[in-house]
Amino acid sequence: MNQDSRADRTIVEGDRLAEGPRTRAAFWKDVAETAAARFLLLGVSAVSTIFIARVLGPDGRGAYAVAVTISAVGIRFGNLGLHSANTYFVARDRADLPRLLGNSLVVGLLVAGAGALGVGLMFVAVPPISPLAGWLLALALAWVPIGLTYLLLQNLLIGIGEIRAVNLIEIFGRTLPVGLMLALLLIGWKTPAWFMAAGFVGLVLAFLWVLVILERRAEWQPKPSLRLFKANISFSFKAYVAAFFAYVVLRSDLLVISYLRGLEDVGYYSVAVSITEVLSALPIAIGTVLFPRLSALESEDDKRKIAIHVAVITGLLLGVASLAAGMLANPLISFLFGADFLPASSAFVWLLPGIVAISVNRIFMNYFASMGMPAVTVWSPAAAAAINVVLNLVLVPRLGIVGASITSTIAYLLMLLTSIAYMRFGSPRTSSRGSDSPAED
Repeated sequence: MNQDSRADRTIVEGDRLAEGPRTRAAFWKDVAETAAARFLLLGVSAVSTIFIARVLGPDGRGAYAVAVTISAVGIRFGNLGLHSANTYFVARDRADLPRLLGNSLVVGLLVAGAGALGVGLMFVAVPPISPLAGWLLALALAWVPIGLTYLLLQNLLIGIGEIRAVNLIEIFGRTLPVGLMLALLLIGWKTPAWFMAAGFVGLVLAFLWVLVILERRAEWQPKPSLRLFKANISFSFKAYVAAFFAYVVLRSDLLVISYLRGLEDVGYYSVAVSITEVLSALPIAIGTVLFPRLSALESEDDKRKIAIHVAVITGLLLGVASLAAGMLANPLISFLFGADFLPASSAFVWLLPGIVAISVNRIFMNYFASMGMPAVTVWSPAAAAAINVVLNLVLVPRLGIVGASITSTIAYLLMLLTSIAYMRFGSPRTSSRGSDSPAED
């Protein structure tokens, strides 16, 4: 099948997403399933955190946390935004799946694997700089290539619309380790390394499950493509930089509070932030389902209409949820964390308008990403990050953690207003299947 006919097929399939109540019902069904999965995983994570802390104690929990952090940092800074590019390109042209799959395996297993091995050898050669030792370090480093490849393949599944499979595999991969840890406890193998190994088993099995599904969907063997990789990099690097600045906006508050106010205030503020993360599960789920559907559409008008429609619904849902959460802030925090953490209540309430704003902005950012990552997706969070840091330095010394909440809300609102202004006055390019579709290898 030639490139034009494949592209035409994708356009037709994509445009159907904009039609009819059945498609809208399917969209919101996928959103509901994804949100339910995320809420379930939040519960699993909470149970896992409590279980590990109680069994391993402070020292063991600390070593385990360092290992998990090494793995998470390696995946976060090693993905280069390629997971977003995978979703974008496979949603636009399903025929690219074998080549995207091949590239993902090369980047994740070979390139990231070589990097993890190099870091491990450096730690062995210079032990004083190594944060861990032995099997715990080996597992933390081995996690990086497997975890990165799993992330890349998972986003291919999202791009081809296998939302239910993604949710089931994620639940399986995150709940199995909890059961394995319980079994390890029963036989007396309660060390950080064994618990890390339990998580690694869940990760490997989830990775293999995704790989099997993708190989069946690809219809032929994975075929790495340098041309497609070059096309991906242009998109993925912008996504990577945008995600970095968005992360700074979300996390810089804690660093400033730690520097200016101390660990006690960090503890209070982290509680407020952790509750807002529960509220954020819904817009994240909506964005996960929305992005590949918008990317598959040819009509920019359809993309815009759908994005605005979903953004309005998201704002209404988050507005109601935030209002209820704000009214219940004191009893909610007292019940979940104890009366000692009630000072977090005011910070939480001041964060809520910002959470509504950033939730709506997530929808617009997914819309912009479906257009090929225009510059606004980078400079908007970059400007918000700079404003966030400066305002924190001004307000936190005066208002404490409430100042940090006000700063975050201002930054989130500015990002939303920027997105609205860009949609109103910007000049998004017209999508063209031929313009960013690499030639056959």
